[in-house]
Amino acid sequence: MVKGQARVYSKMGLHARPAAVIASYVGKCEADVVFRYKDRELDPSRYLALMSLGAKAGDMIELEVNGSDEAQVYSELKRMIETLD
Repeated sequence: MVKGQARVYSKMGLHARPAAVIASYVGKCEADVVFRYKDRELDPSRYLALMSLGAKAGDMIELEVNGSDEAQVYSELKRMIETLD
């Protein structure tokens, strides 16, 4: 299991386009993925759940990835959260 955090750097926050890219990626992964933000826990393969987070620029999202490709999936999700605009 890999756990860590990623900061949202986009001035627009975690909006529609990054949420769609992340949800699509997670949906294709073998690993189990959970995002935690404030008091919420969600399955990031669900686009609408990601959109409903309301994560803004500067906010931290906790990631938990468990599976055979966990390190790769964690790294890619962290990169997406921090760089997609």
